[in-house]
Amino acid sequence: MRSPPCGANIAPFAPARNAYVPQIVPPDRLLEANGLLQVAFRAAFLVGPLLLAPLSAVASLQLILALNVLTFLASAATLAAIHARPAARVETPLGLRADLAAGLAVLRAEPDVLIVIATFVLALLAASGFLTVGIVALVGDGLHGQSSQFGLLLGIAGVAEVFGALVVARLPLRNLALTAVLAWALLGAFRFPLGLAHTPLLAGALLAMTGFASALTDIPLIALVQQRIPDRHLAKALGLWEGGIAGAVAIAPLVAAATIAQVGVRVAFMLSGAALIALAAIAAVAVSQVPLRGGSLVPLEDSHGLR
Repeated sequence: MRSPPCGANIAPFAPARNAYVPQIVPPDRLLEANGLLQVAFRAAFLVGPLLLAPLSAVASLQLILALNVLTFLASAATLAAIHARPAARVETPLGLRADLAAGLAVLRAEPDVLIVIATFVLALLAASGFLTVGIVALVGDGLHGQSSQFGLLLGIAGVAEVFGALVVARLPLRNLALTAVLAWALLGAFRFPLGLAHTPLLAGALLAMTGFASALTDIPLIALVQQRIPDRHLAKALGLWEGGIAGAVAIAPLVAAATIAQVGVRVAFMLSGAALIALAAIAAVAVSQVPLRGGSLVPLEDSHGLR
C-alpha cells in the first residue's frame, strides 16, 4: 500500500518530487503523470531487490555499490534535462513562521483537500499494519504456510498496485476528492473477507484487489493537491501528508497486533475492512457537502489564478 518509511535524510524527496510535477505537465495531465510516477516508483521497489541476487552471483559487493552510485548520477542527469516552467516569485519574502502560517491558511481554505488528506492518514492507520503483522499472522494461523508465502502475497499486492496505477493514469476521473475517499471503501470491501481465506490462492486474489484499489487512494489525492494548492505552498501541503503517513505507518503495526491479540486474525481483518468502509462513507458525505471548485482535472480560472 505504501512504501516503507525512509530515513530523515531523504524524507523531503516525495513532497519535492510531487510538488515539481505541476511545473512540468499541464493541469489536464496531472493524473496521468502521477500514475506513471507511481508505476515507476513501485516497480523500482519490486525490481530492485530482485536484482541483488543475480548481481551478487557475478560481481562483488563493492562493484554493486558502485553501480548503485551510477544510478544516482543518471538520475541527476535526467533531472538536469527537465524543462520546467519558472516558479512564481514572492515579492516580499516571509519568515519561516509566517510562511508556514500562510500554508496552513491555504489548506484551511480547501476543506475537501483537508478531508481527503485526513481520511488517507486515518485509513492508513487502520489498514497498513495488516500488510505486515496481519499477513504474517494470516499465513501462520489461517493458511498454515511458510515465510515464502508471506513474501509472495506481498509481491502480489505490489504488482497489482503497479497495474492499478497504470489503469488509474488512463481513467477520466471527474471528482478527485470523492474518488480518493471512496477508494478506501473499495479496499475495505476486499480487506473484510481476507481473514477468512483458507487458501493462498484466495488470499492472493483478495490482496491483488486491495493492491489495485490502493492506487486509487493516493494518485487522485496527489493530483487534487497539485491542482488546488498554489505552487508556493504545494511542497508544504504534500509534506504534511507525508508526515501523517510516517506517523500512521509507525503506529499501524501496533494497532494491528493489539487487535489481532484481542479478537484473532480473522475478526481483526473484518474489523479493519469495516473501519475502512465506514471511514470512507463518512468522508464521502463530508466531501459532498463541500462545493466542487477543482475536483476534476479540467483547468479552472480559480486554479490558475492561485499560481
